[in-house]
Amino acid sequence: MAYQLSAGGDAATAFTLTQRVLHIETETFGPDQPNTLANQSNLANALWSLGRYDEAVDLHRRNLEVNLRVLGPGHSDTLDSQNNLANTLVALGRLGEAVDLHRRTLEVRLRVFGPGHPKTLGSQNNLANILAGLGRYGEAVGLHRRTLELYLRVLGPGHPDTLRSQNNLADALAGLGRLGEAVDLHRRTLEVCLQVLGPDHPETRRTQAKLLAVRRRSRWRRNKPRR
Repeated sequence: MAYQLSAGGDAATAFTLTQRVLHIETETFGPDQPNTLANQSNLANALWSLGRYDEAVDLHRRNLEVNLRVLGPGHSDTLDSQNNLANTLVALGRLGEAVDLHRRTLEVRLRVFGPGHPKTLGSQNNLANILAGLGRYGEAVGLHRRTLELYLRVLGPGHPDTLRSQNNLADALAGLGRLGEAVDLHRRTLEVCLQVLGPDHPETRRTQAKLLAVRRRSRWRRNKPRR
């Protein structure tokens, strides 16, 4: 229920509801019970949705410490907690910390789940996005390309995660200044989005905006006066 409220845009109500549930579960079952830990993570995510990133980081960090102690470093919930902490650090602009945490999460997910698991691919995608955010576009392109190849094989070309991965690769190519390749990849992604998801899907709209932005940048480069 709280997740549905948050997804629907009512983050404040979702936060209040999750806070109440967490209080009841902590009093009833204790702070170390898996459901309690899951709701603590949900509360941290609700804080993130409200833009209260510092509080979210603190709660995600405490949640991760308990998950590591109770469930161990290779448990799916622990890895989700580690991933959530890294994503919240990104929101605070603490990219150096986030890249290290995403890298550690990816290493464990590769060992526990294997390279083609959706969780592993999500970690790989997150790490590549952070590398791009740090301006390390060459590394980001290589990692995004490997991630896309796996998404295409595992989920197929029309899956929203595959299409997002394809857009992320195009963004990294644009960061390297390879605008022609970026335009071509965004265009191909948009064609599949329109065919599979329809014109009103959020991923279709994002792809249209990305394609337009890269085309404008490419035109500006062509028309820029030479000195």
